[in-house]
Amino acid sequence: MKGHYADHLTDLNMDDARDREIWRYAKEHSLVIVTKDQDFFTLSTLERDGPQVVWIRKGNTRRVDLLAGFEAMLPTLVGHLCAGEKLIEFA
Repeated sequence: MKGHYADHLTDLNMDDARDREIWRYAKEHSLVIVTKDQDFFTLSTLERDGPQVVWIRKGNTRRVDLLAGFEAMLPTLVGHLCAGEKLIEFA
């Protein structure tokens, strides 16, 4: 999206991976986890040297609306990530 590369867990053959496996993979490959799963928020508060997490805190939303909101916020999110913030909440 907008010049930023992203993979879905399916693309990485990690459909059935547990949260800790995803966490470890993202950490080892310097990836950002973009998720609606609160478990990654919890992990980020417990393990400060883990990967960066963008926690999407929107309720049930149509995919098109979620992507439109995400696209509008992308420059802000990228700014926070580049500043080294470990947890960014997107509401």
